[in-house]
Amino acid sequence: MNGSTNDGPDKAATEEFDSSTAAPTAPAATEAGGAAYTVTIRGREQRRADGRIIEAASPAAALFAALDVIEYPASEPVIEADDSGEVAFVDVDYHTERKPERHRLLSTLINAQPAPVASWATHGGGLRLCYVATGSMRADELAALGAFWMQQNAPTFCGHPTGIEIKRESRHPVYPKKYLTASRRES
Repeated sequence: MNGSTNDGPDKAATEEFDSSTAAPTAPAATEAGGAAYTVTIRGREQRRADGRIIEAASPAAALFAALDVIEYPASEPVIEADDSGEVAFVDVDYHTERKPERHRLLSTLINAQPAPVASWATHGGGLRLCYVATGSMRADELAALGAFWMQQNAPTFCGHPTGIEIKRESRHPVYPKKYLTASRRES
């Protein structure tokens, strides 16, 4: 880390996600009534209102609590941030015939700036970076900086992304993705 001894309230925002095991180190969620932030985990085809609300004292704690959910009943769970803008996801896609090798994707995540609070290689061969608001920076501002960094630096590690976007939701990294079969036309 940076050698700082500050163990203040932003400590939860620096917890790291182990993308090799898809198991986050999670701050504890709060007791009912003490929550300051919520995220929703829901199936991809499920309405937000029908999902599971996770309450926590901070955006980072809520995000990590959602990442801890490993037995959600609906298929293809999605983690959805609330409307406060305190959590944002950067989605980096490689919609190419040949996807970057996993070790190259993970090297990109290790070097990403600003450092996300959680990140992983996605099921589809891309990257996901998660940002939470800290100090005077909103999550979407940090995500915009992260997206810019990815646009400028990802080619060094794993080639040019075909798309980068900032989102309010992300598929959960632990669950399998349903793949639809479709015909492919060769030219």
